[in-house]
Amino acid sequence: MVLLKTQYRMNPAISKIPNQLFYDGQLQDGSGVAQRTMPIVQSHPHPGSALILYDLSKLSAYCFKEQQSHSRFNIISALIAVNLAYQSSQRNDCSVGIIAPYNAQARLIQCFLKDLSLTDKSIRCSTVHRFQGAEQNLIIFDAVEGSPQANAGKLVVGGTQSTAMRLANVAVSRAQGKFIGLFNYQYIQQKLNSFNIFRKFVDRIYAQADIQSLTWTLEPPINLPRVTYFSKSQDTLKQIQSDLLTAKEEIAIAWSSSTNNNPFSIATLKRCNSRSVRFFITGQNRNFIANGLQNTRVWDNKANTNIGLVGIDGKCLWIYLNPNSSLAPIIRIDLPQTTKLLCNFLRLVPEQDTGSITTQISQGENPFGQCPECKQPRWYSRTEYGAYITCPKNPNHSRRKMNEKDTTLLMRFMKINCSSCKQQAITYKSYKGIYVGCSQKNCNWSASLESLI
Repeated sequence: MVLLKTQYRMNPAISKIPNQLFYDGQLQDGSGVAQRTMPIVQSHPHPGSALILYDLSKLSAYCFKEQQSHSRFNIISALIAVNLAYQSSQRNDCSVGIIAPYNAQARLIQCFLKDLSLTDKSIRCSTVHRFQGAEQNLIIFDAVEGSPQANAGKLVVGGTQSTAMRLANVAVSRAQGKFIGLFNYQYIQQKLNSFNIFRKFVDRIYAQADIQSLTWTLEPPINLPRVTYFSKSQDTLKQIQSDLLTAKEEIAIAWSSSTNNNPFSIATLKRCNSRSVRFFITGQNRNFIANGLQNTRVWDNKANTNIGLVGIDGKCLWIYLNPNSSLAPIIRIDLPQTTKLLCNFLRLVPEQDTGSITTQISQGENPFGQCPECKQPRWYSRTEYGAYITCPKNPNHSRRKMNEKDTTLLMRFMKINCSSCKQQAITYKSYKGIYVGCSQKNCNWSASLESLI
C-alpha cells in the first residue's frame, strides 16, 4: 500500500490531527487547500474556527443501549448534532455530514432529519463505516459515549491499527473546512486510559480546538422546531396536561423517580382513562402512578435508564433528565417518526403489544361483544368491588362481573403472556379472586387480574 503524502481535502487546522496521530507527521497540505477551504472556516457555526470541540460533560447527556442490538444511542448528543446541522442549513449553503460510531445513533439522527424536512438540504448522516470515501464541507462527529454506561463501547477501545483508530481517522478526515466533535470529555477521560488511541484523538482535539463547554443554564444548546426546552418542571405543567388530554389511543410512562412528586397529576391521568385511553406504565414508581387507573398495563421494561419519559400516542415524547429534581431540564419532542423510534429504543410499550385497544376495536375486534342497550363495544372496568364488563360510553347500562372466561379472552386479546418466561398465560380462580399464571409447570409466575389491568 502506497501512502499518499499530500492531501487536498482538509483545512490545515483539521489535517494536523490525523497527521500527528496516524501519519507520523508525513502528511503534507496541498497547495491552495487553506485558501480554498477558508470560506467554510468563516461560515456558521463558529465563524473563523475550523476545529471545534463541544464538551457535553455538564449536560446529563446519557448514553443508552437499544434493547435488541445493544447499539448505543444518546438523545441529547443527537439533538445537539441535529441542531448544529439545522442552524448551518439556515445560514449557509455548506454540505453537512453527521457521523456516529453506532447504528442506533445514526438511525435516531436520520429520524430527526426526516421529521424536520432536512434530508434534502445537503445534510447526510451515517455511521463511520458508511462514510468512508465521502467528504463534506462541515463534519459533525457525535461520539455518543457517556454515563450511565459502566464502560466505553468496544468501537472506541484499542490502540494503533484498531477499529478505534480507523473510526477516529475516517471521522476527522471527512471534513473539508470545519470539524465539530461532540464528546463527553469527562467520561472519555475516566473510562479510557491514556494509551487508548481514541482517548489520544480526543485529547489532541481538546488541546487544539475552540472549546465549547455546554450547560443548560447559560444558553440551551438546542433550538429546533417542535423541540421545546424547559428549565424546570414547574414550567411544563400546563403543556403536559394539554398533551395528555389530547391523547386518543395510548400513554406510555417510564418513571425512575422514587418520589411521588410527579409533574403529571393523577387526576389528569384518570380523565384520560375515562376516554378509554390505554396506559403502559413502567419504572420504579409504576405502582403508585397506576393506582386507580383502568385499561392499564403495569410492567417492568428492564431498561437501565435514570430519566423520566412520557410518550403520547407514539407521536410526542417528554424527557425528564432528572425526575427526582423539580429544577432539572425537560425536553418535549413533537416529532412523530423520532418519537416512534425512541419509544421502541427505550421500550416504552411491551413488545407483545400489537396496537392500542382503540385501534383493535375499530378494526372489528372485540372479545366482550356489544352493549345490549346502545350497541357500543363492551370493555372491562376496574372498580373498588372488582373487575366488571361494562359499557365504556355509559356506565349506567347493564354490566356483569368478570369471570375466568372473560379473563382468558382479555389475556389473548391484549397479548399478555407470562412475564417470566414469555409463555402463554392461563386463568384460574382462588379464594382471593381471579389470578393469571403461567401454562408451564416449572414456572411459578402468577399475578392477580387487578394487577394486570
